[in-house]
Amino acid sequence: PASSPRVPPPAAAMAAAATAAKNKSGDNPKDAMTKPARASAAVWRPTPAELAAAADTKTVRDVIDKGLDVLFVGINPGVRSAITGHHFAGYSNRFWKLLNDSALVPEPLTYLDDVRLPNWGLGITNLIARPSPGISDLRPAEYVAGWKVLDRKISRYRPRAVALVGVTLYRAILPLVDGAPFPSTKKVI
Repeated sequence: PASSPRVPPPAAAMAAAATAAKNKSGDNPKDAMTKPARASAAVWRPTPAELAAAADTKTVRDVIDKGLDVLFVGINPGVRSAITGHHFAGYSNRFWKLLNDSALVPEPLTYLDDVRLPNWGLGITNLIARPSPGISDLRPAEYVAGWKVLDRKISRYRPRAVALVGVTLYRAILPLVDGAPFPSTKKVI
């Protein structure tokens, strides 16, 4: 459909990257297909119109289920995440690299694999559902409302651990968690 994001399927992205690599260097095009996340990112970039529309209209679905080992919580989706419909999809976002390095998952994952995280007892949500180009675009009331929603999600889904992605998020919600139902809200582990 015309309203769908222009995200190429991984196979198409890898084929495009292979063709580009062959045309550029003359080397074996299969070498370009060893990292599908880079191939996909190199092929597709949002247009200015898509950026503007996503900032106001799109959200990213939670990847959450009952009984998770870890629920990762971001501040809010970036514009590229809103356009693609996947968590931590920004070009410079290091979440997936760090997750892969952590050995919490048995294979390398990219933002396109976010829906598979519950297979390994992991999930993702955001404090604030509204996408924005940066956190400076968020209002203080959104943090308060977001904490209330997050608190309900934690109570409903009961993850064993909640991991706040980034110290900025921790600092933003620290004043809100005083008296929260989980222990030691003042200590970062």
